Amino acid sequence: MKAHEYRTDAWIQWCPGCGNYGILTALREAVSELEIDPKKLVIVGGIGCSSRIVYYIRGSNVHTIHGRAIPVASGIKLANPELTVIVSAGDGDILGIGAAHFVALGRRNIDLKVLIHDNWVYGLTKGQAALTLPSGVKLRAMNYPNPHEALNPLLLAFSCGYTFIARAYAYHVKRLKEILLEAIRHRGSALVDKKDDKPHPF
Repeated sequence: MKAHEYRTDAWIQWCPGCGNYGILTALREAVSELEIDPKKLVIVGGIGCSSRIVYYIRGSNVHTIHGRAIPVASGIKLANPELTVIVSAGDGDILGIGAAHFVALGRRNIDLKVLIHDNWVYGLTKGQAALTLPSGVKLRAMNYPNPHEALNPLLLAFSCGYTFIARAYAYHVKRLKEILLEAIRHRGSALVDKKDDKPHPF
């Protein structure tokens, strides 16, 4: 299948210029290049703008509740190891309420791919600070600059035992696709942290 054949008829509900578009394009191209049958592809999302990606790629996808994408994906993979199972969710979802599951996945080294849409903010609720927002940065939704230090997803993944760890830039689609190819081919827990160069200007 060509990359465009993985498109669905769903209307894409993202703001113009969002890094999610680059991530979506790179992921479609990666699964196309790997010739993954949509019937054997499962993308699991949590809550937030990023998790709507489950509606935009053909597959047996699942939209879960806040912070629970990893345990749902783990159950799917354990029930049918032949499936390619990808978790695609935001930094707030995976590293906030879902942080304990993120840690557990690394310790268990289940063959899942975790793609974090890391744009420093809670985009769906219009720009509160996520755990990856650097200290001293002020957003419109905040009365004061962020007083907390940013969490580094790569260091957290390393300390938990993930066996593939990478970071990519959401707008460098070709390079992001190449990293996604390696992550999907990897057998074990894989993290790809997909950064924007700055938080969305809410």
